[in-house]
Amino acid sequence: MFGLGADATGNSVQGNYIGTDLNGTTDVGNLRSGVLISDAASNTIGGTLTGTGNLISGNDHHGIYLLGTGSTLNLVQGNLIGTDLDGALDLGNTLSGVLVNGAVGNTVGGTDVGAGNVISGNDQFGVYLLGTEATANLVQGNLIGTDLNGTADLGNLRSGVLINAAANNTVGGTDVGAGNVISGNDQHGVYLLGAGATGNLIQMNAIGTDIHGEKDLGNTLNGVLVNGAPQNAVGPGNQISGNDYHGVYILGAGATGNSVQGNLIGVDATFTAALGNSRSGVKVGDAPGNTIGGTTPAASNVISGNDHYGVHLSGIGATGNSVQGNYIGTDPFGTTAIGNLRSGVLIDDGVGNTIGGTLTGAGNVISGNQQQGVHVRGANATGNAIQRNSIFSNAGLGINLGIDRITANDTDDTDVGPNQLQNFPVMAAQMTLSEGDLELNYFVDSSTTSSAYDLTVEFFKSDGSGEGQVYLGSDTYTSTDSTNSITMLDVGGLVSEGDQLVATATDLNGNTSEFSVPIFIGLAPAGTLAALDSNLDGQVTPLDALKIINTLNPSDASGESGTRLIDLANDVNRDSRVTALDALLVINELNESSPEQLLFPTVTLDAVWTEDEKVLADAPMDSVVEDQEVPAFVPAVEAVLSDIDVIIDEMVDGELDDEATVDEFWTQFDDLSLT
Repeated sequence: MFGLGADATGNSVQGNYIGTDLNGTTDVGNLRSGVLISDAASNTIGGTLTGTGNLISGNDHHGIYLLGTGSTLNLVQGNLIGTDLDGALDLGNTLSGVLVNGAVGNTVGGTDVGAGNVISGNDQFGVYLLGTEATANLVQGNLIGTDLNGTADLGNLRSGVLINAAANNTVGGTDVGAGNVISGNDQHGVYLLGAGATGNLIQMNAIGTDIHGEKDLGNTLNGVLVNGAPQNAVGPGNQISGNDYHGVYILGAGATGNSVQGNLIGVDATFTAALGNSRSGVKVGDAPGNTIGGTTPAASNVISGNDHYGVHLSGIGATGNSVQGNYIGTDPFGTTAIGNLRSGVLIDDGVGNTIGGTLTGAGNVISGNQQQGVHVRGANATGNAIQRNSIFSNAGLGINLGIDRITANDTDDTDVGPNQLQNFPVMAAQMTLSEGDLELNYFVDSSTTSSAYDLTVEFFKSDGSGEGQVYLGSDTYTSTDSTNSITMLDVGGLVSEGDQLVATATDLNGNTSEFSVPIFIGLAPAGTLAALDSNLDGQVTPLDALKIINTLNPSDASGESGTRLIDLANDVNRDSRVTALDALLVINELNESSPEQLLFPTVTLDAVWTEDEKVLADAPMDSVVEDQEVPAFVPAVEAVLSDIDVIIDEMVDGELDDEATVDEFWTQFDDLSLT
């Protein structure tokens, strides 16, 4: 063992085999560390020139041990630490490759050609920075957990780099050549532990891949674990892919104020193909106040191709975190899908988090994911604002609250659940698009006791499947807007006739709704299957007609919906009102699609229906003409749903039976009282 004490300064240890035989292939290790520097400054172990590096392997403690605050400005460069002479086989030191215990301002590796070390195969950590006094150390340009070529797994048996209660150190850096390859290790790639591990920078490293960023050499656990450690920066410039757990895991109440910015997480170095972490790209577990991404282009992460979620905010302690400006499920241009295999963002019991935001550049692109775009679930998951994102082409819903399907609006929004199950806006189909201005009419059925006013209503051009792809603008919906609100949006050239519009509502506490039912700008294709599915269950059934019938109460004198805007899903012909015609369009579709069942009489009405004008024409069933019987109406519906006869009986106060005439049916239709 080489030992350098307090007065030993300016020394060089170069070209030695420390712990091996002369061939560099056999362990004949020293009983303690290979090199110990105790309170000694400005020494060099190895070097950048050919032949100056040492082989330091097989020792029974650490390969190199830097001890004490007096151990400063030492260089550890160009060495093989824990391998054989070829840098290909495991000849590890029994403890860590390099331990920096309370030492200040030392450099392990460097940015010069030849400065990097191979630190692999050791029985504990590759590099271990320990203690509150171990500050301002640099770990740069090394291969930690791979062979000499950076292409094969030769992992340390614990983490590649452990920073335990040590502050203001840098692993990697923004200078050319500063990044490390930290892959193949049997625990985490980089592990930040404890409240004292603060102000550390993890930058420009390949964590979980080979040196080229193309091959999976994942660390066995997380790429980066931040456990109870505050105010650290992961990024910019890391590629964190291929790890067997999460790419980045921020864990615990003490892990606050950390940032994850400017990284590739789950993709290869060309950011064109998946190289996913086996769980989530970024997980925040019961940790508050962390930032994933940001509002500037440099802060944006690509979080795509991971086997679970892109971003997972988990637990009631996951509060006040922001996810902004990222590409989640795509390449960094938002044009090529590299989807995460579950949802883009999952908030699971997290409280008061922000996905996107109202600042310029805050919105995320969330697309191509195999489940939801953003999924909020769990009884405690409230106050999560989802604003100004571009959400499109996900396999599931763009925004999903709770169960894995659309959550229908309820009267006055009294239900509770994720994000308080905030009702989404209902928009009228009558819109005016003129010279880049879009005038629209909408309503949010949410009482002041259910939602914190004022509400922010955001409008988006839809991707055609009900997700909000292009943010168009917002409006403030106040508690005095108890009926309808008319707003004018300056949409420039972003939309045109035939495009679809969706909207969300966010209350003052940050509870954002799901996307609204999409409506067309201009005349919608009335009677399309999508329009006829009024209960949004993905199919057209008699229940769709009955839902429309039920919502005709309260009605005005003409039998149309009352003063408040109706649920647009019931307006299947998109004429901005709900009438008997909407229900009959569904009935006719059912007869056309299943003529052998004939669940309802097929009826054709004229284009404009009023209370006094009910025109029956071209009925395919000859027996269905005015003043003749409606055949098998109630029994046929009973066969579809066991309790539908109860609904029908309530709807018509029990007065419509098998012998009812069409006129009698219309009379009851006009005076519905079902609640």
